[in-house]
Amino acid sequence: MTLQMDDESTIQKNIADKLISALKTGGFVLYAQKILQLAASSQGEPPFQEILVRFREEEEKLLPPGTFFPMLQEYRLLPYVDRWVVSRLATWVQESRARTTPGWPVPANGVNLSEDTLREPKFADFVAKNIQNANLPEGAFTFELGWDTALLHAEPLKNIQAQLRPLGCRFTFAG
Repeated sequence: MTLQMDDESTIQKNIADKLISALKTGGFVLYAQKILQLAASSQGEPPFQEILVRFREEEEKLLPPGTFFPMLQEYRLLPYVDRWVVSRLATWVQESRARTTPGWPVPANGVNLSEDTLREPKFADFVAKNIQNANLPEGAFTFELGWDTALLHAEPLKNIQAQLRPLGCRFTFAG
């Protein structure tokens, strides 16, 4: 019994080490899933896309979040992933804008935030710096949270919103 528990512990540690390495070496990949409106918007809203994170295994196989997010959560790595997503997405939007026709609408990008990230005191500063450095237009980031998480962390969320809304960030709540 002890041998099996030691083996499982070693396996988990190896997986955690791989996830940490992936954050440092680009082992995560972003995907954008276009979200279509059921009815036409009269306000001329820009297109919306959900930003998804995948983990690239050694064999170049992409794993969905359900296979690695629990481990990220257990090892308290989700704030690092959220920062990586913000940084990479800001660069991605900036590069996309450079390749498209001027005036073409920039999609609103839905980014899920983890509960642990809301407790990070410098997260809003980090997002603001990325938005400003990439010269992103208003509405490029839409942060998504569950209602329970938003209510549980209302005070830090208010602070994040107060800092990021003037930069054009939006916030949505679900569930």
